[in-house]
Amino acid sequence: MAEQLAERLGIRHFYDDVESLLRVCRPDVVHITMPPQSHFALAKQCLKAGCHVYVEKPFKLSSSEARELIRTAEASGLKLTVGHETQFMPIAVEMRRLIRAGYLGGAPVHMESIYCYQFNDERYAKALLGDRNH
Repeated sequence: MAEQLAERLGIRHFYDDVESLLRVCRPDVVHITMPPQSHFALAKQCLKAGCHVYVEKPFKLSSSEARELIRTAEASGLKLTVGHETQFMPIAVEMRRLIRAGYLGGAPVHMESIYCYQFNDERYAKALLGDRNH
């Protein structure tokens, strides 16, 4: 698949394994978009290779794996984040301000965010609301 895409788009280099990509290209940042069960191994491999890592949701399937990735990133001075594209929306910015101001009484150990569909945009909501099984 990588070879076919590279040929169609005129891309000179392509890889069919992460190890080769990391060794040859040496990227600064890797965006992991694979199925959730692969997130831990790929993120750890990329961190060990010195890459900052952006992992799509869900971050991890277990809290122990999440803690291990966070420790690995911190020990290497690397950035590690989960793919929440809403993290710079006003509500998320305000949430972080409240945390810094001590609203929770201390540093959070775990935070959960729930993202809901914006049903006030008819173009978006129509497809969802029109399907009773959604």
